[in-house]
Amino acid sequence: DNRASGHCSKEETVAMAVRAQKWGMKVMIDFHYSDSWADPGKQKKPAAWEGHDFAQLQKDVYDYTLEVMKALKESGVTPEWVQAGNETPGGMIYPEGSVANWPQLAQLINKGYEAIKAVSPTSKVILHIDRGNDNERFRTWFDNARSHGAKYDVIGLSYYPYWLEGHPDYTLSIDDLGKNLN
Repeated sequence: DNRASGHCSKEETVAMAVRAQKWGMKVMIDFHYSDSWADPGKQKKPAAWEGHDFAQLQKDVYDYTLEVMKALKESGVTPEWVQAGNETPGGMIYPEGSVANWPQLAQLINKGYEAIKAVSPTSKVILHIDRGNDNERFRTWFDNARSHGAKYDVIGLSYYPYWLEGHPDYTLSIDDLGKNLN
C-alpha cells in the first residue's frame, strides 16, 4: 500500500485484480503494511498507525486486511495467494513487529492471516523472506515463526543474486537456491 502516492491503494489494487482475473490470471495480493514499499531494509508502519499501542496495531492489521479482502470479494476476486508482509526477514511494522520480539511479530502475522481467511478461506497465506539461496536464514526464520505460532500456508522467497553481498554472479548461489527450495 502506498497511501502517500495513491498507488496500490485499495481502489487501485481491486481494479488491477479485476483486470488480471478477466485476463484469466490467478491473483496474488501482497500486503506491505506500510505507506511505501516494504523490504528487508525498510518496514516502516503506516503513518496513520504511528503512536498506536500494540493492541491497536493488531486491530489495525486485522481491520485493514479485512477491508481490502472484502473489497476484492465484492468485486468478484478471490485471490489464489495473499502475502502477509513483504520480504520480512527482520519482521514488519517496526519496531513492534521486529524479529527482536517474535511473540509480537507472530501476533501481527496472525491478525493478517485471520482477516484473510475470514473473507477468503481458500486463499493461501504466504510468509515471504528474501535471500532464497540462504537455507540457514529460512530455517531460522521459519523455525521461529512455527515456535511462536505464526500461521501460514506457503513459504515465499525472493532471490536476487545481483544484490547478494560480494556475489552478484548467480552461478555462485544458484545451487544453494535449488537446495533451499528442495
